[in-house]
Amino acid sequence: MLLFRPLGLWCMGVLFKTTSSGISQQDAVQKCSTDYNGILSGFQTTEEKVWLVGVTKGKESGYNYDGYWVNGKRKITCMYRNQTGTACNGSNAFTFTDPTMSWTNAYTWGYDSQPDGMTDNLGTSNCIVFRVRNNDGGGMDDRPCDSVANPNVVFYNGFVCGLKPNES
Repeated sequence: MLLFRPLGLWCMGVLFKTTSSGISQQDAVQKCSTDYNGILSGFQTTEEKVWLVGVTKGKESGYNYDGYWVNGKRKITCMYRNQTGTACNGSNAFTFTDPTMSWTNAYTWGYDSQPDGMTDNLGTSNCIVFRVRNNDGGGMDDRPCDSVANPNVVFYNGFVCGLKPNES
């Protein structure tokens, strides 16, 4: 999908895992970079999230949610529950590398007090996944970067890869 963002043109695609197990954020980053010379894409608008929900229809795993890795990695200064305040609230707790994403308003966090960084009470939920269920989005969630699933809850079915288009 070609996007016309305030900071420039951006191409975004949803890529699905290629094995029967889910895909980790690290593997998604590697595959996006190696195969497409891209990076994990973020969401600039709600319309981009709605587009992803449409693309993923029919690819459901049977879990409560399917997750798709997106741009954003937790800042070291915001990794633990006691690191709070404005600098670590919501999307402020993350670094974003999508060069055409000028704001994070489309990063609507899940209903369950996300982002909390605390899947295992060790502060290891440092990557962002967009949850999808049936015909709608289930909000953003912070999850361990090496996770391929959260048993019976979320299956990491793919990722959103983005790159600047060739304008020549």
